[in-house]
This record gives sequence, C-alpha cells and structure tokens, in this order.
Amino acid sequence: MEKGGDTYFRLEVSLQLASGAFLLNQAFCKAIHIPMEKLKWTSPFTCHRVSLTTRQPPSPQMGTSPSPRHLSCDSISLEPLAEGKPGWEPRAVIEHTGKLWATVVALAWLEHSSASYFVEWELVAAKANSWLEQQEVPEGRTRGMLKAAARQLFVLLRHWDENLEFNMLCYNPNYV
Repeated sequence: MEKGGDTYFRLEVSLQLASGAFLLNQAFCKAIHIPMEKLKWTSPFTCHRVSLTTRQPPSPQMGTSPSPRHLSCDSISLEPLAEGKPGWEPRAVIEHTGKLWATVVALAWLEHSSASYFVEWELVAAKANSWLEQQEVPEGRTRGMLKAAARQLFVLLRHWDENLEFNMLCYNPNYV
C-alpha cells in the first residue's frame, strides 16, 4: 500500500463511519500504523489507560494483538462516567470514548502524515470534525483537550524509542 497515495486514503475513508466518526479497533490501528497499546497509553480517557495493567510502554517490536496482561474495560467501574447520562450503559461509554479518541487521532494523523494531500482528505476531515463538534465529551474533557492530546501522540511517537520515562510523558489532564 502506497503511503500518502490514493490507496492509503481510500482505506482511511473506508474506516470512517457514515456519521463521520472512526472506531478504535485493530483495523484503525493498522491503517494509521500505531499499535492499540500506544493509542490506549496516550488516550485522555481513563478507561483506555486503566485497561492496560502493565506500567511499561509496549516495545516497538510488540505486535498489535491483545496481550493476556490486559484487563477488560468491563473490569473497571464505569458507573461514575455514565452518571448524568440517562440510558448510558458502561459499554456505551467505552464505545463513545473510543470513537472520540479514534476520531481526533484520525484528524491529527491526517494533518501530521498527509498535509501535502489536503485535497484528498479534506472531506474526510470535515465530516469527522462535524461529528466531533456534536459530541458530548465525558470526564470533564473538552474537544480542545482531545485534539491537543492527539497532536501530542505524534510527538511522543517520534521519541518513543529513545528510552524516555514514558509514564512522565503520558497525557495528564492537569497539564492541559
């Protein structure tokens, strides 16, 4: 698959839901070439980070397949996240935060990796941004915080292999 070429953008478009959102799943991770573990480590949402039980960041050689060391998001209490949202089950909160994070990461990825192909991805980005603007963001976060965290992800990825103390660099809402 040619990175930056038409095939690459067709793949990205095929992953976008009719609503404009993207799903946080293995197909998305493969398309943007970022392992799920790295996306979860850098997510501003508690459920994504808590689902990783290890305190060491994944190695660059680590595959994207699930590891037995991971807990399911079902094993943590999501009731506080669903409070004040009538009819929201914990599973719905997980799905919603996954869509929010994947969508802002997709926007940042398009901006970061494909700036010279703006014409090709302009409609994909506009549709994603339109969906994002209509969404409620849980955990006291804002859309601006999500976008900043997604942009920081690409800075972190450039330095991931430099043996930095990664836990010090992970998203902390108190620093935004």
